[in-house]
Amino acid sequence: MMLDTGASITILSKKFFETLDISLRKGTIHVKQKLVSATGDTADFLGKMKIKIHLGKNMYVHEVLIADIPSKGILGIDFLEQKMCDIILKEKCLRINGENVPFFKNKESDSWVGRITLFKDNETGTRSKNCDLPEHIRPVFETSIKELNEQQQIEFKNLLIKHKDLFSKSSADIGRTDLVDHTINTGDAPPIRQRPRRIPLAKMEAAEAEIERMDG
Repeated sequence: MMLDTGASITILSKKFFETLDISLRKGTIHVKQKLVSATGDTADFLGKMKIKIHLGKNMYVHEVLIADIPSKGILGIDFLEQKMCDIILKEKCLRINGENVPFFKNKESDSWVGRITLFKDNETGTRSKNCDLPEHIRPVFETSIKELNEQQQIEFKNLLIKHKDLFSKSSADIGRTDLVDHTINTGDAPPIRQRPRRIPLAKMEAAEAEIERMDG
């Protein structure tokens, strides 16, 4: 079983699940959620069940979700937090219940579900909350989360990442579109006319520089 601190849930592979005795598989509970990997690939969860996980000399009962993944299983952060585990990098081991369980190098080249965050009752899972925001939308996120709780911040971050291409990266990539019609309801107010005003001298240099930039 592969240990992944970036996975918020523990997952058992479909292939390994099908090797279990049929009496054990009958306890599977159906779920509607899906997962999304860090690469954007998606997969359905086939269900969830409680299994016994042997680590070192001890055995632990834990609920896992079942999905079609290359690895036999992913030991997620939910297990580590619930069992109060410590990862000791210097000794290359996992400390659980006072016992040090050594790590073994993962030989599988494709870690398909390397980073997962799953939200309860969502139809679709989202990317990990550790996923970095692009620089050009970071100010939008930072100025909008003051009234949001942790869960809402994660959902908002993933929404921004999903639609990151809608945000301007600089003043140079602003364009025009005829895909959307926009109207302003002025009611019965008649149009007004205003004389053109001269740009203040303090802003003249900046205006000329912007015109030259646009012409270029």
